[in-house]
Amino acid sequence: MNYPYVVLRIMPGVYQTLRVDFPADRQGLVAFTVSECKRIGKRMCCVFAADDCVYCEPDGSTRASAEPPSGGARLGPAAPTKEV
Repeated sequence: MNYPYVVLRIMPGVYQTLRVDFPADRQGLVAFTVSECKRIGKRMCCVFAADDCVYCEPDGSTRASAEPPSGGARLGPAAPTKEV
């Protein structure tokens, strides 16, 4: 998968990888992901490289990490949309 991408935590151990099909800088993608977390009430993670990601929580908080989500059951990729 190409970077960046977003991982949606559907439930513990079940994740969906979301392609980023719109131009976004790091700050813009994190802001968009935080708004989606709040809207759907699920944890998400913006992955920028194998050792660079930002976890986003439904309460609006974020946490930078060098460890992107791994393991668990992965559902097929989907493309998030962004209204322009």
